[in-house]
Amino acid sequence: MDVAVELVEAYLRVNGDFTVAEFPLVERGRDGKMRAVTHFDLLACRFPETHVGCARTPSACPWHRVPAGVPPDPS
Repeated sequence: MDVAVELVEAYLRVNGDFTVAEFPLVERGRDGKMRAVTHFDLLACRFPETHVGCARTPSACPWHRVPAGVPPDPS
């Protein structure tokens, strides 16, 4: 797999997308045999409401809760 594809796939997965890399596209020939025509480097899908609440109320989102005792960000 190409390094660029791996980088994009990692980014999408971290952000909650479901990814499939190097997905083949096949077709059936006139003789009935299947053959690979080409492939998709990366397919990605984000399902609705998988990360609800982050944009409006980050404190209500379990992904953004800060554990007790962690100091605030100085920036």
